[in-house]
This record gives sequence, structure tokens and C-alpha cells, in this order.
Amino acid sequence: MHNQLETIVSLSQAWLVLDSQAGPVEILRGVDFEVKGGESVCISGPSGAGKTSLMMIIGGMERATRGEVVVAGNNLGQLDEDALAKYRRDRIGIVFQSFHLIPTMSALENAALPLELAGDQDAFEKARQDLANVGLAKRLHHYPSQLSGGEQQRVAIVRALISRPDLILADEPTGNLDAANSVKLMDLLFQLCSDSGATLLLITHQSDLASRCQRRVSMSDGIITAVPD
Repeated sequence: MHNQLETIVSLSQAWLVLDSQAGPVEILRGVDFEVKGGESVCISGPSGAGKTSLMMIIGGMERATRGEVVVAGNNLGQLDEDALAKYRRDRIGIVFQSFHLIPTMSALENAALPLELAGDQDAFEKARQDLANVGLAKRLHHYPSQLSGGEQQRVAIVRALISRPDLILADEPTGNLDAANSVKLMDLLFQLCSDSGATLLLITHQSDLASRCQRRVSMSDGIITAVPD
């Protein structure tokens, strides 16, 4: 785990240019961005500002067209696909707005999946414990269709954090939840990140959630436009 003073995310003049029928589209336009270990940072901005694309590049799911992206000591531009997959598995936890649980797997199986893929012999025991810690001890063998939205998102959070990653990427994680579940969910996410020392990058349109982060940055038109104190 990274200490509080170490830079865990460093983007230097990161561009993302995608081809379209109308020609190249500049999604990110020379982003400079740093995050320290253990920080919680909110990224806000209008739809189409590039927030999710920025997160995709940091998570190694999209490659920067040019510029440098270094996360947890890995220069992502220098990693091949196998190394990127290992990086995502070992260092990154991702929580999406749509829960992305596997419908044919129980809550326990969904939560244990990252550890299973990593060959951890204790995957199911660890998943059972983590699910119990978030109040799902009696829902282990329920399938996603049998769980409420809040319960599904708790399973997704356990899955994202079960490998004890350095960095949690949360893209509108409460977007499908009502206000009460949204608050509970964010309480849980902040608590789990605090307990493990993980760094949190959060995209949200909800100002009450954004205000809980230690730092906020704004994006517009593919660049970071403001870094409020």
C-alpha cells in the first residue's frame, strides 16, 4: 500500500483521440493530474467533459494516445495487454454505476471472483467475511436478480475492494440508488477505503457526496479546468 505522501497517480499531458466517421475526436486534451496515496478526490463536470475517459485511462482500460500515465509505479504506456490485465487485477478496484454483477453467479461467487482469478485458495472465505462486514451475511447465496439495488451495489463494492487494491475508481457509484441507500453506500465506501488506506477517485454529480472528498477537481471539454482548494 502507498503511503500518504507518495504520488500514486500522475498524468502528464495525457491525450485521448478517438477516430470517428467525422474524423478524429479529442476526448482528453493534455491532462495534467496528480493524486497522492490515501487521498479521496472527486472529479466533477458536465456530461461529455471526459471524466469517465480519464478514469478509463487511469484504470488501464483505455490507452492514452500520447502523454504519460503512471499509476502505482506502473507506466501504463509501456505495458502490454497481459501486463495491463495484471495491473488492473492487482492494483485497481472499480465500482460502476451499473453494478456489472454476473447474473448466473451468487453474491458470494461474484465477490470472490477477483481472488479466484488470482489463484487465492481462500477466495470464498475472504469474500464471505467481507460480505458479512457489509451486512450481507444472509444474502451470500442469492443471485443479483434476488437482491435490491443497494445490496447489489454492496456486492460490487466488496468485489472491487476484495483484492485490497491501491486505488479505487468509482464512476457515479450511487447513480442507480435512492437517497437513503446512496448515503449508506458512500459511508461504506469511504469507511472501507479509510480502513485499507486505499486512494479513492470518485465521479459524481451529487454535491453532497463530492463535498465528502478531501479534494475536488472540475473537468470541461477534455481538460481539468479547476482545482479548488
